[in-house]
Amino acid sequence: MAVYRKLAEKCPSFGERSETTDLTVKISLQPWEAFSPDGVIIFLNILTPLPAFGVPFDIEQVRGPVIQKPIISEECLKALHPIDLEKLHFVGESLKILSGTITANTLSKLVNLWDLDLSNNSSLSLSINGTGVNYSFLKLLSLRFSSCNIHKFPSFLRKAESLLILDISKNKISGQIHKWEIEGMSLCRLNLSYNFLPLAFFLPSRRSDKIMCA
Repeated sequence: MAVYRKLAEKCPSFGERSETTDLTVKISLQPWEAFSPDGVIIFLNILTPLPAFGVPFDIEQVRGPVIQKPIISEECLKALHPIDLEKLHFVGESLKILSGTITANTLSKLVNLWDLDLSNNSSLSLSINGTGVNYSFLKLLSLRFSSCNIHKFPSFLRKAESLLILDISKNKISGQIHKWEIEGMSLCRLNLSYNFLPLAFFLPSRRSDKIMCA
């Protein structure tokens, strides 16, 4: 995929791409965001567990995986040790994120969606790709993402003109909420409580029936 090749140009090391949680998740989601299949295959090298057993290897650009100390004798086998899971921490971290990821692109394909409640899914994260697409969500009236490990205000909803209820309380949202992120909504209930927002931040004033629970 072109999007993968572009990322590989910035991060030419295959080891880095397959052993860095953020990159592993991003690459794993690329085909899912493009084609919406039924599942996701985590982006890892098939030899990933070997160093955790005591068999280090490198990945060369042309040759591929190269084992530094091949197992060629009984002594080599005796040198192996039980698996050290700490050396594979990035696998578990990636799986935790991938097991509960929802993308804006996927939601936008649910053209008849009018009510969505995914609250209290602590392992769920909201993945927003960087395409800058303004999703419409023409029929969406109510959206609840309370306690869902969201780190940013879901600005992809800025053209959800029918949205009346938005609950994104008990997350990890920080920083300012800007006018362009929220001005297209017709909210009558907005719950931002239990986040990390500053004491003073922007809320639109053009509609007097907007309610903010902070």
